[in-house]
Amino acid sequence: MLKKGRHLRRQLRNVILILCVSSGLILSSCITYNPSLYSSYDVLIPNEEVQKCPLGWVENGKIINDAGEEILIEKGIIINEAFSQWAVELRTEIKRLRKLVK
Repeated sequence: MLKKGRHLRRQLRNVILILCVSSGLILSSCITYNPSLYSSYDVLIPNEEVQKCPLGWVENGKIINDAGEEILIEKGIIINEAFSQWAVELRTEIKRLRKLVK
């Protein structure tokens, strides 16, 4: 009979210990998100390469592409690849934020 009581107390102690540890882990994971603590890319703040754009303007000029073909453009703006990529990322971020608002 005494062995049964010790065994039950030991199991109860283990269950209480597991509950305390798990609740501590749960509470420690509930810290609010602070973006300044995580270094990540923010699409809303363009980098230096994007801020260099536009690189130039075209009026009644010709541009030769990589294949050597002439492209006739009456008016336009010349941008770099980083600006083009940033514009696509910005558009997807705006769509994602609009879904959050709805």
